[in-house]
Amino acid sequence: MWIYFGIVAVGCAVTVLMFPLVLGGGPQRTQTAGEPLPPLFHPGEVTAGLPSPGPSTRVPVNQVDRFTGKPIVASSPSVTYKGYVVAFCCQHSSGYLGGWDRLSEAEKDTYVRGFLK
Repeated sequence: MWIYFGIVAVGCAVTVLMFPLVLGGGPQRTQTAGEPLPPLFHPGEVTAGLPSPGPSTRVPVNQVDRFTGKPIVASSPSVTYKGYVVAFCCQHSSGYLGGWDRLSEAEKDTYVRGFLK
């Protein structure tokens, strides 16, 4: 009888400890070593407008996916925006999975312009 209660107690303890992990409330993972990613934009820096794209715009303007902080590689997925190619680290990038589409036109212009400097 006591063995039964011991097994139930251990099962309950494991369930209680695992419950937050199952619901996503466990430790949060960041993309960089211990530091959260900086915001895409700082307050007041979002403005519309881009210069005309040059002949080399078939190459992504960015070398880093600012949504994840990861580098761009040759096989990275990309989108074309106003003649510029914007690449994402991978198909699992939050930018590629809808983050880019949720940005306003001024935010997209600011994102691209940040790589043209």
